[in-house]
Amino acid sequence: MRQAHEIFQAQLQEYGLKTILLYADPPLLYAELHTGARHTLFFYIPCLPADIHSSTLIRAHLSILAAYRDAKKIIPMNIKWLFDATGEPGHPAMLDVVAQHQSLFQADGCIGYATDSALIGAPYLALGTKGYLSLELFSRTTPRPVSSSHGAVVPGAAWRLLWALNQLKNSQEEILLEGFYDNVIALEDETMEQLYNLPDNASSLAQHWKLDQLLLGLKGFQLHYAHLLTPSCSINTLHAGASASKRSRATLPAQAKACVDFYLVPAQDPDDIASKLREHLQAHDLADIQVRVLQRNWPIYTPLAMPFVQKVQHALSHTSAQGAVLLPLTIGSYPLYPLYKFWHMPVVIIGTSIVQESASLAEIDPQELALLSKQTHMIIEELANATDTN
Repeated sequence: MRQAHEIFQAQLQEYGLKTILLYADPPLLYAELHTGARHTLFFYIPCLPADIHSSTLIRAHLSILAAYRDAKKIIPMNIKWLFDATGEPGHPAMLDVVAQHQSLFQADGCIGYATDSALIGAPYLALGTKGYLSLELFSRTTPRPVSSSHGAVVPGAAWRLLWALNQLKNSQEEILLEGFYDNVIALEDETMEQLYNLPDNASSLAQHWKLDQLLLGLKGFQLHYAHLLTPSCSINTLHAGASASKRSRATLPAQAKACVDFYLVPAQDPDDIASKLREHLQAHDLADIQVRVLQRNWPIYTPLAMPFVQKVQHALSHTSAQGAVLLPLTIGSYPLYPLYKFWHMPVVIIGTSIVQESASLAEIDPQELALLSKQTHMIIEELANATDTN
């Protein structure tokens, strides 16, 4: 039986697209339509492996190809796509693939897609994406567990790890690593002002997550500033001893580990943050805590004044009555940094609640498909007529 990405490759080839499977498991699939036009547009499309041929977003792009074909018209731009089914912001395959195939990724600009506009309260156009650093902190104190009756004289791995975690941030959510905020840059006033125009969705978010209130009682502008422009540090998993699901015997665990996620803002470097964390632990007599980088992704930001941004924003203003609100960054992290690193192309991200994977084609809402198709068509036409896309 053919896998989903093989079915999808065949579909794309029926539209005359050149396709290359750059990474197999999970799939990273590249597609290209060369029309001989002067400008080239790159689309980054996240998807789930099983739905790589059936998501609403992908169907929208295929419908545009079909519309031009049926009208016997040539698309006025060269188009490139990367369909990313890794599902991880810091998957190492992304950076490696772009580095190995740099010529494939050359374009005048890139449009990515995000799936979290419901958390913002409106469709949006983001000028960048947060960075990401996932770390494992590991403590080992003895070769094997010993009885907890010796807790007065034997160091405990769980306590060592808890003390290390307690050094990362305080109760006011301030990250305590020395120099952590040093490289954070201020964004343009016009971009910051857009946060005041966002709806105050504190109550709906709290209800969505079944909370009495959000962290620190955040609301309105402060909520959106924290959500979009404040770096964060969170504990993902915490484990000590043989099993976290059942009570162990009265023993001191020989080892303990935790996974910690940092979301970073423009100019913060995940490698630098990892180094700062190691130095921080050493300075607090916790040098025995081992730190391993699991994943990393760099933040990117495209200035609002760039012509590419202006053209995309203008195109989206014609696709719905409310248009799209302008955000400085996405809430999450998307692996678009390699495109910026090698080609310095402008990158923006379209956020809409309808970019969700569908279990079957029957679940696709025709109105959602029509809106995405209209957005894609307007962006292509707007950029194709531009004299300067950068």
